[in-house]
Amino acid sequence: MLAGILLLGTGWMAPIQAQEPKKTTLVERGSMHYSFETHLLDSADGKRRYRVYIGIPKQPAPMMGYPALFLLDGETVLAQLQDGWLSPHKLKSPPVLVAIGYADAADAMQERTYDYTPAVGNGRARDDVRKDWPAGGSRAFLELIEQRIKPLLTQSVPVDPNRQTLWGHGYGGLFVLDTLYRQPQAFQRYVASDVAYGWQQGLILKRAQEFQGVGGARPVQLWLFSGAEDLTRKVAPDAAKRLVERLAGLPGMQVTSLVRPNLGPEGILSLSLPAALEVASDGAATPRP
Repeated sequence: MLAGILLLGTGWMAPIQAQEPKKTTLVERGSMHYSFETHLLDSADGKRRYRVYIGIPKQPAPMMGYPALFLLDGETVLAQLQDGWLSPHKLKSPPVLVAIGYADAADAMQERTYDYTPAVGNGRARDDVRKDWPAGGSRAFLELIEQRIKPLLTQSVPVDPNRQTLWGHGYGGLFVLDTLYRQPQAFQRYVASDVAYGWQQGLILKRAQEFQGVGGARPVQLWLFSGAEDLTRKVAPDAAKRLVERLAGLPGMQVTSLVRPNLGPEGILSLSLPAALEVASDGAATPRP
């Protein structure tokens, strides 16, 4: 049982830090292969404002519409993206990019902590490290994506509803797995990078025990990227491996695990992001050393 491999301890902080305003983004640098448009949205409770970047391939849309790749930590992702990764020579079917960031990108740690983490108990969770920061807003954030961002996307560009991918790193990886457990058909492909497994004493690992898989004719695909073991996570060293074994044995699930023990969080971020582009493009990721 996954619940049996958890170790007690203090919470774990997300490996990806607040967005870096001093580092230029691909939107600012310009792309040979994509054009970008930007939209501002407020959260349902009015406490957070999002900046949503939609990157549209310059090549014509396929008959069924573009595949779509939804990227959390939008400003950080756009600062990491390299235009060469977006070349049609690299991507079989270049996806529309939906990078979801925050209007105040310089100070978004508290906002992302709330948005990316699942509710605990009565829903009044607090972050493991920043005890005064509220957590547990993932359900509302998923509703924002489903009810407002996806409709906004389809108004801007033709999108294939059967080829949609969600990527997240650190706390964003928590959100990817939480979405898979909660509403698996929201996306067809999930990419979770350097997941914060130790958050709330391994809550996301415990919830895997309750997940019963996916129904329907099409399987859901999950990619898990893991790096060097972080002892502050307070979970057993084989926790990620046991999670993969559990999920891969469920109906309707295809699970791929890529472990690079020589890489820290930044290295895994740089590995998983171009891989997510390939996954969104054609459902496969080229192994990298």
